[in-house]
Amino acid sequence: VVEEAGHAVVGERPEKAKAEPVVLRNASYLGPAKAHNQAIAFTLSRWEPETYHERFVLILDMGVCLEDRTVEMLLRAFSHDPLLMAACPKTMIAIRAWSTQDEEWKREPTNTVDQAGWMFTRGRHWAARGQGLPDTGAWDGNQDVFSVGGGCIMIRASAFSSLSGGTDEWLDADLRDGQIWRDFCWRAQWMGYRIQCIGSARTWRLTVRQEKNRSLVSRIRNWYGTDRRRIRLRDEEQNAMVWKNDAYFIRLPHLPWIWSHGLKRMVMALCDPHLFLSLLCAWKKRIRAWKKRRAFFPQRKRSAAEVRSLFLK
Repeated sequence: VVEEAGHAVVGERPEKAKAEPVVLRNASYLGPAKAHNQAIAFTLSRWEPETYHERFVLILDMGVCLEDRTVEMLLRAFSHDPLLMAACPKTMIAIRAWSTQDEEWKREPTNTVDQAGWMFTRGRHWAARGQGLPDTGAWDGNQDVFSVGGGCIMIRASAFSSLSGGTDEWLDADLRDGQIWRDFCWRAQWMGYRIQCIGSARTWRLTVRQEKNRSLVSRIRNWYGTDRRRIRLRDEEQNAMVWKNDAYFIRLPHLPWIWSHGLKRMVMALCDPHLFLSLLCAWKKRIRAWKKRRAFFPQRKRSAAEVRSLFLK
């Protein structure tokens, strides 16, 4: 458990645990990426490097609930496939509702998929597999994905040794919480690692039931509201991640899709001044991203054609 300024950033203290958790406390807030790097470095220091291939690191978000056999299903997938380096379970949506009878919060499971891994389109846009759709069993198998979801991730410990670039920075501190794992998986794809979503393993993401208002006033407020603005700013800041991991021989065949998506972003920037300022600030991060790119790209093992085949239309 990593605590920064009194708040847990990585992990959570279990109420009924067989072992006492190790708590790493920081006086100031360092951010999710640095907190995860600190926890990963401490975990790897307790193992011998020769045993990394048979060791696994489980990253669990505090807003995600595990089923009883989720970890067992993930470990079984790793044991059957030695080339598998990172895996995530299928995440379902659960409603957090107050029970007046028991006077406590309870979880009401739904049949709606939150995400079953992430794919990347040719227009450089992230797409969650099965998001918002009913669970019909289409995502129950072990399927290759471009990136794992950030709620629950299991990673083979040997993957960290080749993705750090000789440092203890596995996750980029310049990126936001939702982008650090996509950046990590993109680098793993360049190294030829296999990333899968294990559909037989499930987790639940807790959310609150909200009633949708379809009036024109509510739609305008939703568009200029804080949550939607935060989403647009987050999407624009991922330009630094694309600049860091993308290759020229991949971008050239995808230019029609990239220009189409870029035109949409330009229109959105003109409609929202905050987004326009974010576009200007994103260039500062591109300089640091370019330095990290030069350190990592000579180590890649996959060709541009192999990585290009992973992109969706």
